Amino acid sequence: MPNMRIRAGGRTLGVSALLAGLGAGSAGAQRPQPLDGTPIVRSTARLVPLSAPRVKVDATPVAVTVAWGLVDGASTYSVEQASNLGGPWTSLRIPRGATTVTAATSAGFGNGYGGGMLYYYRVSALSSAGEPGVTVVPRVTPTIDRPVSVEIREEGADAWVYWTPVPYATSYVVSAALGSQTVPSQMVEVDARSTETRLINVALPYAPQLVSVKVSARYGTGGPLSVGPAKQFSVPALQSCWPPASDPGLPPHVPLVMVGSGPTFVSLVSGDAAKGGVANRVERAPLGSAAGPWQTIGCRAGPVVDASLIAGAQYQYRLTEIGPLGAVGQTTVVATTSPILDNQTPTATLSGCSVAGCQVTLNWNDYTGTQGVQIQSSYGLSQVYATNWFGKLWRGPTTGGSNAVAIQPSFSVPLPKGVYTFWLTTLFPPMRPTTRPPGQVTVVV
Repeated sequence: MPNMRIRAGGRTLGVSALLAGLGAGSAGAQRPQPLDGTPIVRSTARLVPLSAPRVKVDATPVAVTVAWGLVDGASTYSVEQASNLGGPWTSLRIPRGATTVTAATSAGFGNGYGGGMLYYYRVSALSSAGEPGVTVVPRVTPTIDRPVSVEIREEGADAWVYWTPVPYATSYVVSAALGSQTVPSQMVEVDARSTETRLINVALPYAPQLVSVKVSARYGTGGPLSVGPAKQFSVPALQSCWPPASDPGLPPHVPLVMVGSGPTFVSLVSGDAAKGGVANRVERAPLGSAAGPWQTIGCRAGPVVDASLIAGAQYQYRLTEIGPLGAVGQTTVVATTSPILDNQTPTATLSGCSVAGCQVTLNWNDYTGTQGVQIQSSYGLSQVYATNWFGKLWRGPTTGGSNAVAIQPSFSVPLPKGVYTFWLTTLFPPMRPTTRPPGQVTVVV
């Protein structure tokens, strides 16, 4: 091949010389350079991780909403849900360009002690040029709860029904059935601002019977109804607590009264069932005023509870035992409520920590005369841990009786990395919280 000559860059080169130069470069004698002489720089920079997004999760009994803030450099976002901190994770569909997503969910109906379903939400800020920024947030989807602290106060043939309000209720349905009837003889619906209502002519004159009262919570207009348990009040008849005194029916005697008390309540009941008494009428008067005026607290077969009292105060009561035809005995007693103790500050311990998070355990001690504690948290938890009359702890609507196993007062939950606050409030009969500030502990996972 003739030695062709090529003119480039002001110089004339032969083809053989040009090929030799290229061969020398490939052998490592000289790296090829751009025509303008700028050195070639090979990039070794790593991908920069994006910032973790700020995330807020709100939940109701029927829906959960996840919202997040924008992250510099992120092009898209993903939102996932899991019932366990370690997954598996389910993706939630995000509308185009949105920074919030709402998904239907339900923890179902509660048993009156709070709680719900704990879910974890993982929000990731994504970009093709960087590692994702990830935030994991826990949130409790609350139950549609039902009132459990139902009490009645008799007034002639009428009955006043009282209950403790529950979260998210938009109205309450109160019903009463007589005897073994399953169909209510009366039913009334009141708005969520009410915690009492009056049932008219519940009892028949001087006719022994059983009255079953239910208070149920409704969520939304015409929405689902969390049916409360039937609470039975065994009364000979509401009106028979004020029978004619001419024929007591049984020889008069002084009833033996058993008194129980706590910081906010006094409970009285006659211990003379063998004497033939069928009901106890309890009245209260100012201490030291034997002549009254006497205020009727209640009349029923079984304990009569005078709730919402002042802690550490003395009260004077008159208990009248009622027989089938009239009063059979009467006695006066003085009862003292115990002082309210400050709410405890629970202790918190961490265990089983990993990259995902830690197991957080709270511990506390029970006070005598309480009905348990309510635990609330910054991630939406509201759970009641109740203590029965025998001093045993149980979780849920059944007491287990005197043979219930004593459970160490504690609560445990797996949580992702973050800062969480828990509040503990002591409950007194009838499941009412103390007015003292709750005990508080903050946990850093």
